[in-house]
Amino acid sequence: MNSSCGFEDAAANDPRIALLQNFQWKKVGIIYQLENIFSEMYSPAPHLANGSTHAVMNELRVKLAEAGIKIGAYEGFRDDPQEAIQSLRATNFFENKGHSVMCEAFHKKIYGEKYVWILLGWLNDQWWDKNITSSVYNCTSNNIIEVIDNHFMIDPVRFADSNNIVPSGKTVNQVVTEIEGRLGHPSDVLPYYPFAYDAVYAMAYALNDAERKLTDTGKSLAHFSYNNTELAKMFKESMDNTDFYGLSGHVKFESTGDRIGNTKIYQMQFINGSSNRILVGLFDDFQKKIEMYNESIRWN
Repeated sequence: MNSSCGFEDAAANDPRIALLQNFQWKKVGIIYQLENIFSEMYSPAPHLANGSTHAVMNELRVKLAEAGIKIGAYEGFRDDPQEAIQSLRATNFFENKGHSVMCEAFHKKIYGEKYVWILLGWLNDQWWDKNITSSVYNCTSNNIIEVIDNHFMIDPVRFADSNNIVPSGKTVNQVVTEIEGRLGHPSDVLPYYPFAYDAVYAMAYALNDAERKLTDTGKSLAHFSYNNTELAKMFKESMDNTDFYGLSGHVKFESTGDRIGNTKIYQMQFINGSSNRILVGLFDDFQKKIEMYNESIRWN
C-alpha cells in the first residue's frame, strides 16, 4: 500500500495542461533534473508508442498528446543543463540547479514575450538570488529575474478554509494554532505538516475500515503479517475508499495511491527587483476544472 497525502510531482501534470489549454498554448518544451522524484513523473507508457514496442512514452507526454499539445523539446540533465536547454516552458528542478538552468536560458535568450516558464511552486523563496557568482554561472541574479519575471508556479493547496471541521471535531484554525504552538514555528517555515497530519488520519481511517471487515470474518488486525497478501489487498481497498476532510482539504486517493487535491497557480511578478507571489488561478482536481483570475495576471 503506497499512498501519500502530500503533493506528488506527477500531480502537477493536470494543472499544467489545464493552464496550457486555458491560454490555448499548443507547443511546449520540457526540461527536468535527473532525480528520482522528477523522473518518476515521466514513467513509461508504452501503450502510446505509435505502433513501435521500442518507443517509450511517459505520463506527461501521453496527457499532452491527448490534449493536442506538441512537445517541441524534451530534455533531462544531471549537472550541466547547457545541452538540455531548448525551446522550453515546463521545468522541474531543485533551486540549486535552477541558477544554472536560468543562466543558460538567459544566454540563449529563452525568455520574453514568446516564452512562458512554468515551475513547481515549492522552490525556496528568493532561490534565484542565492549563491550567484559570475565566475560559476556567468550571470547575475538580475539576469535570472529577467528570465523568470511573470513565470507561473504550480503549488498544492496546503490549508483548508480556517473554519472547516477536521476529524477531531476542531476547526482547521484551532488545530493549526495548537500544532504551531508546539512546533514553535510559523507555517511558512514548515509548510508541509498539514499533509503529514492528514496522512496519519488517512491511515487510521483505512485501518478502522479494514478492522470492521476483518471482524465480520472472525479475524482482526492482530493477524497481520507482511506475508499476508489477503490483508495487503484489504488495506489497499480500504485506503482507496478513504474519504474525509482534513487540514489540507478534501482527502481522497486515486487507485494508484496518488492524492486527489486542489492546486493553486501563482505568478511571480517582479517590481523594482522585489518579488511578488500573486495567486492567479485554482485547479480543482476533483472536477478537473481550472479557474483563472485573469485580472491579476501580468504579461511582459
